Amino acid sequence: VYSYEKRGVVNDVIFPTSVLQGKNRFYIYHGAGDQCIALKSIDKNELLRTLKTVDKEPELTILEASEETA
Repeated sequence: VYSYEKRGVVNDVIFPTSVLQGKNRFYIYHGAGDQCIALKSIDKNELLRTLKTVDKEPELTILEASEETA
């Protein structure tokens, strides 16, 4: 990640805008610091291996509205 990708209206966030599927790779276009568009790519098998290691049931926190926020 380059510095021009990290500075914008929302810092340290990359917003993907589209994904193209190649033979063995995904190509991901994303906004870069509200100034331009950049392209990243990742091997399909690497991405699938990574996704399979993520917890299937993440812990959720349920927030209830209080009188102050209602």
